[in-house]
Amino acid sequence: MPTPKAFVFDVFGTVVNWRYSLAQGLSVAAQTAVQVHEANRSGDANVLTRAKALTHTDWEWFAYEWYSRYIEFAASAQPGVTTFMPQEEVHRRTLRLMIPKWHMDGLWTPEQLEELVLLWYKLDAWPDSAAAIARLAKHGPVITLSDGSIKLLTSLNERNQLGFTKIWGSDTWEAYKPDPAVYTGAVRKLGLKPDEVVLVAAHLGDLWGAKKCGLKAFYVERAFEERWSKEQIEKAKQDGWVDIWIPYEEGGLRGLADALEK
Repeated sequence: MPTPKAFVFDVFGTVVNWRYSLAQGLSVAAQTAVQVHEANRSGDANVLTRAKALTHTDWEWFAYEWYSRYIEFAASAQPGVTTFMPQEEVHRRTLRLMIPKWHMDGLWTPEQLEELVLLWYKLDAWPDSAAAIARLAKHGPVITLSDGSIKLLTSLNERNQLGFTKIWGSDTWEAYKPDPAVYTGAVRKLGLKPDEVVLVAAHLGDLWGAKKCGLKAFYVERAFEERWSKEQIEKAKQDGWVDIWIPYEEGGLRGLADALEK
């Protein structure tokens, strides 16, 4: 297959390890809040006991639910019908719903809850991401195509020195993936044919949305990222619509860069 003329990237899960980063930040924020409450003899004792007992794995589940609530919102949104909201605003609203569900009322102040929302700006990239993106950039522009806002994605790009040449987020289109407006908008802004543009992602649903709009699909397996069932994954392999499939053991984006340089 000819090398694409441009690469557009999913970011959350494909380029950055949101799950681990959020769990770390949430755990530190919880323990800090507990220490302050205990020093001031404030707060609900049951809430403090629960917060102290939560493990890193528990906070990963919290992060997963937080992210999943955004995915559900994006899937139900309809451009021109649903009011557009940047990703961090959705996270802000869903966090308020999760606090009572997780029995942590009063653990954090409103100002501290806002600091938790800003953890999304501080996610760490997968170790292979920056170097591999630099290698892929030798073949063509490397651009974000994410549901994150431009502001959020710019922060992640700078924090992790990812080297993206352009930042396109959901506020670029006022639409969320897998709405066709995102994929066709990217092709139009690049001034290329759809099959000259490839989406790089760790989610088959995202890639299927791009493929239906004529883009190429490069799949990079990441731990715990795929939402499709085993049966759906196997069917995608058999149907062959994924143009390059990089298994988990081949090193993520580094494996993709290796494949294109063979």
